[in-house]
Amino acid sequence: MPTFDPANAVATVLQTAGYGTLGTDLFLGPVRPKSTQVPLRSVFVLAVPGGPGADGVFGNPHKLRAAAVQVRVRHDQYAAGVLKAQQIYDSLATTVPATYLILRMGQSGPLWIGQNESGEYEWSINVEAQYEKT
Repeated sequence: MPTFDPANAVATVLQTAGYGTLGTDLFLGPVRPKSTQVPLRSVFVLAVPGGPGADGVFGNPHKLRAAAVQVRVRHDQYAAGVLKAQQIYDSLATTVPATYLILRMGQSGPLWIGQNESGEYEWSINVEAQYEKT
C-alpha cells in the first residue's frame, strides 16, 4: 500500500518542474523567516490538517480521500513574485503526482496575501490532493 504524504508530493512536483530545491529555497512546513538557511525568495509547502470526509467508491471498501496543501511563495519583487506564483499554479494545475488521482486547485489563480512585516510580497496557492486509500 502506498504512503501518502501530500505536501512532499506537491514539493516534489515543484522541484521537478524547477521551482526550487528542497531544503535550499523550497521547504516543507509553514513559512519561515528569512535567515542564513532560508533565503528571502522561497517557496513553502504545508499539509493542512482536516479536510472533507472520505467517500466510498461505488460501494466497495476503497475510500476517496482529499488532503489540503498550501503553497506559499515569498519574493522581494512584486512582478517577479507574481509570475513565479502563477507558474507554480499552472504547473500544479497540470501535473498529478504518482499515487494521487488529481490535484484540484482551490482557486482560479494564486491568492495575493500582501506584504509581510519585512515588506516582502507573498502569495498562497491552495491545492486539494485526492487519493484512494483501502
